[in-house]
Amino acid sequence: MKYKANFWECVAVAAFFAVCWAWLFFIVPYRLGFKEQATAFIMRPEFLMQYFTKPAFLAVFIGEFLTQFFCLKALGPTLSLLCMALVWYGLVKVLDRLGVKSGKPTLALLPVVVEMAFIVHLNYPLSATVGLAIAVWMAFGCMCIKNVRSRMIVFCVAMPVTYILAGGHVISFAVISVIQNFRKVLPAFFAVLLGMTAVILLGRVYNLSPAGTLTYPIILGYRLPDTWALFLGPVCILLVCVMGSLRFKVWVSSIIVSLSWLAALYSTYNERAEFEAEICTKAYRKQWNEVWKMAKDAPDEYFLGTFYRNLCLARRNQLPDHLLDYHQYPEGGMSIKVEPGMNIMGAFSSIDQLLAVGDISQATGCALLGQTAMPNGNSSHLLRRLSELAIVSGEYNVAEKYLNMLSATICHGKWAREMKDSLASGMLTEELRYYRSITSPTDRLYYQNDSYGAAKSILMGNPTGRTAVDYMLCSYLLGKNVNSFCAAFERYYMGRFVPSDEVPALYQEALLVNVNSEESFRRTVAGYGISEKIASRFIDFMDAQTEAAGDISGLEQFKGTYWYYLVSKKLSD
Repeated sequence: MKYKANFWECVAVAAFFAVCWAWLFFIVPYRLGFKEQATAFIMRPEFLMQYFTKPAFLAVFIGEFLTQFFCLKALGPTLSLLCMALVWYGLVKVLDRLGVKSGKPTLALLPVVVEMAFIVHLNYPLSATVGLAIAVWMAFGCMCIKNVRSRMIVFCVAMPVTYILAGGHVISFAVISVIQNFRKVLPAFFAVLLGMTAVILLGRVYNLSPAGTLTYPIILGYRLPDTWALFLGPVCILLVCVMGSLRFKVWVSSIIVSLSWLAALYSTYNERAEFEAEICTKAYRKQWNEVWKMAKDAPDEYFLGTFYRNLCLARRNQLPDHLLDYHQYPEGGMSIKVEPGMNIMGAFSSIDQLLAVGDISQATGCALLGQTAMPNGNSSHLLRRLSELAIVSGEYNVAEKYLNMLSATICHGKWAREMKDSLASGMLTEELRYYRSITSPTDRLYYQNDSYGAAKSILMGNPTGRTAVDYMLCSYLLGKNVNSFCAAFERYYMGRFVPSDEVPALYQEALLVNVNSEESFRRTVAGYGISEKIASRFIDFMDAQTEAAGDISGLEQFKGTYWYYLVSKKLSD
């Protein structure tokens, strides 16, 4: 009977990990894979030595080494599950040392469930899971010492060592050790106090605050805004140990684990977060047809859906033709504000848009700002972008520096070597040649986030930048700045890109907005070459607006025109 129970427990554990792998692979693969873009494991001595200058060097070293393989869809879930399985098996051994007779495999799953809920989030690095595994196995090593006094001494010494190896999960080490020695409350208390004092002092050596010391390798305010979540791991380990020592029935602990598991799956299912990670990743891989398929059907509340939809339309020179066919943000949706503390995806996406309009200076500034926010100061995504930006701007020495760094990585080495060969031969890729063609040789960064000023600077040096013009004009229209639109249209668009009879309907409609008399109407129609159809429809709109007397429902037949957009937005303001 005992063998049968053990067998079914093993089956349940195997099924648990199988379902977890399937969940990570099919439901949330891009949030896992996105972590690789925020990490660059550069296998050169000067970079590898940096790991030894920070706490949790072993956990961070292993975690970031494994994270670089997350670019392969199947390896992300597989490596994550292997790390969680290491935590689980260590807890089984810990529970065995605590004297738990039955249900150990099931009880040990509870903290793994918590890791399952954490590891999906972009702000929770694999290094934290590796750190938990190290802490658990360090605790098990201390538990193997039979002499209580010797165990207390080893425990005091092992706490700072565990912190150096695993980081903030030294708390897990402390919780397990205290529970084992609960019969010696006073000695255990002083051992924990002495060990935690040593850990806090170590944190000061690393220039970390007490909160930062107990959460590293998670960086407060960047990787994990909700800092309280980190402490759920140790609490769950505490619960596991208490449950084991109380000898709950196997079916009771199984119900608790199952409910926790369902809660973890529910908390990790975030359709919007997965959508944003996927569309950003596909843009990074230059799969623009896939990006368009996702963006055109994105829900209205998904900002990155609107952002990439506009970007795809601009890349096809169709932005003014379809701008009002989809949901738009009057005060945004065309660009992302670049500032310290910005979202990682926002930084990556902003570079895509700035490259498209030829604003190399602001794109480089955004990439460098993003680099400073990365945990180890490097990001594979940003290193590739910085090398491309340097090539486009002709700064080959700078580009070679970034390419040398990427060539020392496993997953990006081939790409970096190919780029270096293309530089040596003078044969750039078609995409880089295109970006160079739309970039102004006098492009300079004067003010970050000055999209209008930047566009004007680019067009003064390179007036053929159609994407930059469309972005500027459409931004004016979405912001209801019609006067600036008309001035920019005459200076940068009129007679330059398409004949007057092929000017997008949106632009023609906007040019009629400021008409205030019959004479100005005729002058505008003749001066800008407004089509007869649009001019006639504008007259119909003005008549309908007068009849509607402020009732927007009376203008439904003009949906999709700029006049309707302008009036409807004014009524909703």
